[in-house]
Parts: sequence; C-alpha cells; structure tokens
Amino acid sequence: MAYCAVTTPSPHLSTRRVLGPMHAMTHSNHVYDSKVVLRRARVSRRSNCKHCVQAAAAMQDEFQERDVVDAVISSGNQATDKKRIVVVGSGWATATFLKTLRKQQGDGDVSITVVSPRNYFLYTPLLPSTITGLVEERSIVEPMRNLVKEKGTFVEAAVLDVDPEKKELLCEKTFCSVCAAKKKNGEKTGQHDHTFVLKYDVLVMAVGSVTADFGVPGVREHCWFLKSVEDAHSLRVHLNKRYEQAAQLTSRMKEYPEEATEKNEELRKRLLNVTIVGGGPTGVEVAAELSDFVLQDMVKLFPEVPLEDVSISLMDPGDHVLRQYSPSIGEYAQKLFLEKQHVDIMLNKRIVGVEEDFLLATNLATGEEERLPYGTCVWATGVQPHPLVKGLKAKLEPQPGDAERKGFFVDEYFRVQGSQGSILALGDCAVMANPKEEGRPLPATAQVARQEAAYLAKLLNDGSMKVQKESAEQAAQVVVKETTAPFQYKHLGQLAYLGHDEAAFDLPVGGDKGTLHGLAIGHLWRGMETMMQVSPRNMSMVFFDWVRVKLFGRNMSDV
Repeated sequence: MAYCAVTTPSPHLSTRRVLGPMHAMTHSNHVYDSKVVLRRARVSRRSNCKHCVQAAAAMQDEFQERDVVDAVISSGNQATDKKRIVVVGSGWATATFLKTLRKQQGDGDVSITVVSPRNYFLYTPLLPSTITGLVEERSIVEPMRNLVKEKGTFVEAAVLDVDPEKKELLCEKTFCSVCAAKKKNGEKTGQHDHTFVLKYDVLVMAVGSVTADFGVPGVREHCWFLKSVEDAHSLRVHLNKRYEQAAQLTSRMKEYPEEATEKNEELRKRLLNVTIVGGGPTGVEVAAELSDFVLQDMVKLFPEVPLEDVSISLMDPGDHVLRQYSPSIGEYAQKLFLEKQHVDIMLNKRIVGVEEDFLLATNLATGEEERLPYGTCVWATGVQPHPLVKGLKAKLEPQPGDAERKGFFVDEYFRVQGSQGSILALGDCAVMANPKEEGRPLPATAQVARQEAAYLAKLLNDGSMKVQKESAEQAAQVVVKETTAPFQYKHLGQLAYLGHDEAAFDLPVGGDKGTLHGLAIGHLWRGMETMMQVSPRNMSMVFFDWVRVKLFGRNMSDV
C-alpha cells in the first residue's frame, strides 16, 4: 500500500507529510525506525503519484545519511580498546596531518575522527583570485572524505563546547536539509535533535582563526571579509552588481543629459571604488587581482564605464605595505601599484570606525582625524583566536603569560600546557616560541601549520608518540620517547603576487639581499600555487583555470 498525503511538491517535505500515518517517526522528534521508513519509502516509489515518489526518494536519502552519521558517532563513543584521537578542524593543519598519516594507522591501536562543520579543505592563498573569476572556487577545495578515507572517520558537525574533565565534545550536526529549512523559516527544531556528545582520549585542536576586527565599530556591519569560500563568492557577486549599476548609470547619463549631474558622477565613482584595509599579503593580493581584472577584462566587459572613475585604494597603518617581508619588497610593490596597477597607497592610516559610506581614520603621521569616502571596503587586517579556543583556555590550568597569548601555549611536541597531555594544538591556535625571534611566537601562516602537522603525523607513524592509557578508568595522555627530536620550524621563504603577472619572493636568507621580484617570479608563484594543492585533481583544475583565463578571460558571472 502506498502512503500519499502530499498535495504540493516541495524540496523540504517532512516525514509526516510524506508518509502519512507514520507520524511517530517524524524527523522533528527523532523517534523513528529507519528500516520501516526505508521499506515504506520503497513501497511509495512504486506508487503512481509523482509527488509521493519524489518525496519518498528524498526521505530515503535523508534517513540513509542520518544512519551513516549516527553509526559514526556511535562507533566513536562505544567502549573499545583503541585510543580515540579526535581532530577538530578542516584547515591546513588537519589536511596535512591526514595526508602525512599512514593508512594503516587507523587499523592499529588508535582511531582517528575528524570533526568540522565544513566538509572540505580550502586552499586559502588563492582566495583573492576567486573574487575576480581568475580561479574557480571549486578548484581550490578538496572534500575531507577524500583525505580521511582509509585513515579514520569524518563527522560533519560544529563543536560547541569542550569538557576537558569528562573528555567530551558537545557537537551540533549541520548537514540536515530538513532542519536547515526549518531554521531558515524561523521554526524551532529543538536542540536535542541536533546536538550529540563525542568522546575522546586525545584531542587535537586545529580550528585555525577568525577575522579580527580589533574592536573597531562598524566593521562587521559594513565591511567584507575574505576568510572563506562564502566570503569570496559574496564579494564577487557584490562587486559584479556594483559594476553593473555603474554601467547602467553611465548609459542613462548619456541617454538622458538631465541625469548627468555632479551627484550621479559622484555616485558612479563610489560604485566603482574598492578600499582594502590592511597592507599584508592578503590585502596586497586582493588589490593586485582587482587591478588585473580592471585593466585586462573590465575595459572589455564594461566599455561604457570610464576607466578614470574606477579606483582601488590600499590602506595600512604602517609606513609601507608587506611589513612581514623585507622592506625592499614593500617598496617595489608600492612602485608597481602606482606606476602600472593604478592602485592608490594610503599609509599611516589607522581605522577607528566604519560608517556606511565613510571610514573614520587617524593619520599616524600628523595625528589628525580623517573622514575617507569609500564604495566597497574589504577588511584584511589580521586574525584572532577562534571562540572555541577562548572557551577551552578558560577551563584549563592557567599558564604564565596566558593573558598576552592569543592561542594555546604548547611545548615542542604540541602538547597544550595545563591539559595533562590530553590536548594537542596545531596551526593558528597554537603558540610556540620562535627560536630565531626571541620573545615572539611562530607566525600564524599556512607554512607553519603544514610543518607542525607533518611533524605530528610522523611521530605517530614511527611510534615516537603514543597515546598511553593503562586502564579504562585512567585518563589517556600523549607520551613521547625521550630520544625524539623536538619540532623545529624551517622558514622556506614567502611569495606574494603583486599584479601585472609579477610577484615577489622573500628568500629565507634574510635581508634585502634575499629578495627577488618580477615576471619570472610571477611564473614561479603560479607554479608553486598549482603544485601546493592537496590533490592531483586540484592541481589540474587550478592549472586549467590559469590557461582558460589567458585564452578566454575571466568569468565574473554570479554563479
């Protein structure tokens, strides 16, 4: 017998609407027997009602997905002889850790579980290239399940809280399409439907960092960030709409002379302005990519827009951009921006407030307060600790200097101080002293995170690091062999794209003698960004993106 109670097709059909009498198995209260649901769904698929068939198919997929995840969670919490290592995050540290970890590690005395609300790894250095359509967004992401297969399990969920005493993670499922639709419509779903507890013996924190606003009022309301694929996509769509509005305004001003007013001219200039706050690598590369787009593609795609009205401004509180690099590279970047890229450099400007159309800045050279107009503001000033890091630090034993440190203070084997060896930290959330710069921690860069994660995985591979747990009642802790060499960071230099197919390379030898820049370094930069992808699939996709743009130009469509 087919159960058809559907009157209108909908992509978000509840169990009650799909399967009629089966209200005891609704998604909302999680009281269901998946076998019965799937059996009745198969029966419904044989009915003649197209709505019933579509809904039954959707529900079958939904319950199968839920059963898989519930099985993963159950297997992670059940009593086992294996020591449970749970890795939180899906960034550089996690991806490198999984790539370096041996496949047979998951079959030994340790089980690996990765938890993240994002089910993919994102190659962040090429995010600036995605906002102009130079590189496609899907070219720089790799599914986490491709990385974790044969090494452990993956759970798509957000970690809400960590209990270091009970060694439990409070997680919230994020994949459910039915609950997502309810949330979007403002309906209550019940927290018990989405949260679950995941136990661990050893926790590896690799949650990265979030964009820092430094407490400047108005940043969150009026500025655009560039930390995720969603940020890049939203910014690309926004800029495309602004350029379209400017083109339409120009056409009307030509067709109707009475609209060619000074007010409309000022409006067009504001629509065509992008101001980037932050003269670090991200800010510089955003300015370079936008300038390339304007000079190479916008003049062809928007011929009605006057090029002289398009403006890109780069703002920084320092006396030169790229302060993390050798001074000569910053000077060369400024010269290139002014002479070839038509990017305005605004130095010694500290932003103290952001309004809808104006930036409130302090001129550090003169001490004067300034009110600077802008069209679109991209905030690329730096990062701050993930909220989960702040919450967990408050529960651990306080360490000397904790107030000054932004992340977890770790030893040379990445054990978090105050955690009794049960918590490790990698990447941006780990604070380790830099032996070459006394008093300063290692920088929060992808290069540091990759080296840290590779080192940790190698210790587990060769048995130099083990999870020790003598009994079920005893808490597990990470033990390292006395002969194990501590981690040592090796700086390999830094590359930065400057636009006009040029780039700069800050070599690891130090000083201005170790700097290179020009077209050849630009080709080196493209080659490195291609080869540094985490999979052959990503490498090929990025490579063909470079070729496609050279042959056909950038794709600035909204999709």
